[in-house]
Amino acid sequence: MRAISVIIYFLFSFICLSYSQNNKPFKDLSTNKYGVRNKHTDKILIAPKYERIVDLNDSLIIVENSEHNYGVIDYKERIQVIFSNYPVYFYSPDSNTLKFYEITPERYKSWAFYCIDSSRYCIPSLDFPCPYWKKYKTDNLSPLLKLTQKAIYYKGLDKLDSALFYSDSTLLVLSKDPFVYLNWAKILLCDNYFNFKKKNSLTQPQINKVDSILELSFKYANDSISKIRINNTRYDFYKYIKKDKNQWLFSKY
Repeated sequence: MRAISVIIYFLFSFICLSYSQNNKPFKDLSTNKYGVRNKHTDKILIAPKYERIVDLNDSLIIVENSEHNYGVIDYKERIQVIFSNYPVYFYSPDSNTLKFYEITPERYKSWAFYCIDSSRYCIPSLDFPCPYWKKYKTDNLSPLLKLTQKAIYYKGLDKLDSALFYSDSTLLVLSKDPFVYLNWAKILLCDNYFNFKKKNSLTQPQINKVDSILELSFKYANDSISKIRINNTRYDFYKYIKKDKNQWLFSKY
């Protein structure tokens, strides 16, 4: 788990935009523990008691404790996200918003990120839906998001017909959200929605539909991060399923 968390941290460092202008981690060489001090005055703000300072900004700190669990604390060491053996990360979609994301448990062989609250309940969204095994917030879910979560749930239980019923229903909404279409494609292409399945038994009509749906998803994407995520799926689809050399040789990024 720890090795995977380090890899994931670097893979997603370009979207984890937390940064502290005033504080920095430091290591106590006598104990090999980490704390936080002020950059300008060297005043110790958090005593060195943690195995690692994963990330920090000027109000919150992600730490790994002596039991190798991860949590978020403030500078008074009040817990803001409860500790768990699943790593947690900051994500700032814009300068005014800070969210917490958790990496999917290792035993599910997946690299999915999803938004969590302070109790580590998943907060579903079309761009970061919740895994089928994860408890999630059901307050104020849109009909489209409810359909998406039901599709992912049945996909996780290997009930593909039910998953496709709900997934196909999302297309009837005629949304311009790119992730409606990416989610539909991933229901067909991935195990448990998240892991791309290299050996698929799709029919030619299904392959043709996935091709057009992924093109539509990319067309509606209006930011670089969304396009990168869509292109990752397109790349795998062209390489392992459609096998069109002229298409899958394009760079993922």
